[in-house]
Order: sequence, then C-alpha cells, then structure tokens
Amino acid sequence: MKFEIIETKTVPTVAVNINQRKLYFHSKYDPMNEAEMWVEKQMESIDPENPILVIGLAGGYHINLLAKRLPENHIVYFEADEEYINWFRKTDLHKNVKLSNIEKLSLNELKIMLSSIKQSNLLLYKQSIDLIPKRYSELKEILNTIYIQLSSIENHSQQLNKNFVENLKLGIPFFNLNSDYKGKHMVLVSAGPSLDLHYDILKKKVNDSEVVVGAVGRAIKPLINNGVRLNFGIITDPNHSTKGHLEGLPDHFKMFFLSTAYHLTVKEFSGEKELLFQEDYNRAELFANKEKLPLIKTGGSVATTLLDLMVKMKPKSIALIGQDLAFSNLQTHSTYAVQTSIRTEKREDLKVLSYNRDSYIPTSLNLNSYRKWFEHYKARNPELLLFNCTEGGAYIKGWEHISFEKYLKSITKTK
Repeated sequence: MKFEIIETKTVPTVAVNINQRKLYFHSKYDPMNEAEMWVEKQMESIDPENPILVIGLAGGYHINLLAKRLPENHIVYFEADEEYINWFRKTDLHKNVKLSNIEKLSLNELKIMLSSIKQSNLLLYKQSIDLIPKRYSELKEILNTIYIQLSSIENHSQQLNKNFVENLKLGIPFFNLNSDYKGKHMVLVSAGPSLDLHYDILKKKVNDSEVVVGAVGRAIKPLINNGVRLNFGIITDPNHSTKGHLEGLPDHFKMFFLSTAYHLTVKEFSGEKELLFQEDYNRAELFANKEKLPLIKTGGSVATTLLDLMVKMKPKSIALIGQDLAFSNLQTHSTYAVQTSIRTEKREDLKVLSYNRDSYIPTSLNLNSYRKWFEHYKARNPELLLFNCTEGGAYIKGWEHISFEKYLKSITKTK
C-alpha cells in the first residue's frame, strides 16, 4: 500500500493506493464537512456516561472533532495498520490534528475493551476497517460483523422508535424471568433449509414429550401446518413483512415480541403475548432498568435473540434445528417456510466449514456474523449445554454436533 496526501478545498484527504486502485479515507472535496456529519450521526446514540472507542484513525479529523464535542469523555482509538500509523506521524496531518490527549490502544487492549464497551459507544470508521491488513483477518471479520449489526439498527431507527412507542401503548405483559420452562430441555427451531429433515421426527417424538419447542416467526406456520406442537414463537423484525407469519394461529398460542417488533403484527395477534426489552437499544434499556426487567441480547437475528431468551428461562439444555447459517443445497429457507428461494452460487461467495466438517459451504456476511455470535455466546457461557442438531449448514465451533434423534434419545435417558 502507498499513502498520499491530496489537497481539497478545506483540509487534505488521504488516498490509499492498493492493487492499482485509489481509495480515499475522506471526501475528495470537503473532508471536514464529512467528518462533522459523521460526528453528528454518532452523537445521536452515544452514551456520554461511558467510554468511547473509535476504530480507524484515517486522517484523524473525525476523532479530533468528537473530542471537541465531548471534552470530558474518555475517548480512545485503535488503528490496525502500523505502516499507516508510521506514515501518518511523519506528515503534517499529525501536527494539525490534535490527538495527544486521546489514547491509542494496542491490539490486546482492544480485545479487552471490545468485550466490555457499550455498543452505542463503539464507533466504526468503515473506510479504515476495509483496509485492515490480512494478518488481522479475524479482527476484520469481527468488526465487519459489528458494523452490519450497527447499520441494521441505524437503517431502521425511525421504525424502531415508532414500534417501541406503539407497543408500550398496548399494555401487554412484559417478560420478567418467571418461566414455566425452568429445568426443561428446549429445541430452538429456525427456518433454514435443513428443517425439512426434521418435521416428521418433531411430530412423532416431540409432540408427546415434555420437550419445550420455541420457533422463530418464519418457522411457526410451517411447523403447525406439518402437525408439530409448539410452546411459543418469537418475532423481532421491525418491518411489516412479519404480518403474514401469524395469520390463522390458534388463540391459545403464545408469542414473544421484541419491544421494537412491527407494532401492527404485535397488536393484531390475539393470542397470549409478552414483550421483550433488548440490550443496545437505548429506549429499551432505560425502560427495562426503570421497571427492573431483564434485557435480552439480540445478536442481530431472531434466532440469536431466541437463544438468549431461552437461556434466561434456565433450561437443562438447548438444541438447534433448522439453523443452517449457510445455503444448504443453495436454498435460503425450508421448503415450507413463508418465503424461500434457490440461490445461484457465485465464485466470490464466502465459504465456511460445513456441519460435518468434511467440506465448505457457501454463506453470506450476515449469516456468518450470526454463526460467530453463536460461537462467542458458547465461549462466554461454557457451562451451558448447547447442541447443534441442524444436520446441515455450517459448523458452529464450541457447540456439540449430534443428530436430532440422538439428542432426543440422550435427554430421555437423563430424565
């Protein structure tokens, strides 16, 4: 890589020449205005009572302006590319951008802080992440995962806020850790392609058992239509696309809804329902803390949210089925799911280790980020008995991989 200072009408920007391409850390026309807009955007969600971590040095303008806006805050930054840092320190940029009072983290310090930083105070400068050197590929993958999750929240912020307000008006009960399922074995059902393998065994061996079955919204109707007994479902999506997932369900059916789930889906469901309050959404955190309610980790997907909800119910074990986290047979979802499609494999597809660890299978950045979340969840909670019984899709490190039939036999023996 070669770095180059390019003059603009306000302050210089930095060009990076890599693989015969020229990329820019900041605007080619007005880097200062771009940095100001970036800071304004971050200020909407920053918690001023907690430390702030900025990933990506770039020209330093964004960090400098943030420090001016929050002079009393503890702000630190991390830049992975030592070659760039050494070049930056020799330029006039280093003299003009005052970073002397802002701490630079080492890689080890970053890893420690990432495990404790409040998500709203983790600020990612995307251009810098894109240029993280290959030797830090694992770090780059983690940061890209976080970026996807933060972008999703940002893109839906208005809808999230509207849903939150409307859902509170409904006066439905809040989940408060009182659970009828404590000490039970649980099955978490997602709508991945491999769910097609398990409709029969669910109907024949789970329906008359004490196993608790919870499903993501997209899997609920396919399961019920195939004669499978369900204990509850969950919907987290803030958009109207979820309305069709619950049509025609019996009145006795129970649903959990995230506080920001689409308000009309919540309102129109006539069965038993409870509201969940999630981490990393400021309104939900404030309300839950005031009412002394538990906060649910979401992880970016409905299945990751359901996992944390189930764990808070204190089960004996949890088994995943239909959780492919990849395009098994190039399908996106189970044949019976509300929406499914066949995908054309592309040369540039991301590939991950398959369930049986004997090949690699195509996936997407989103799905891979959820796989990583499942892995980190198990690593942080080694005492949990977590089984991946999907029998297809991606391998989830740290989870025990056994067939669903074997799992059911094992829990029958331990009754």
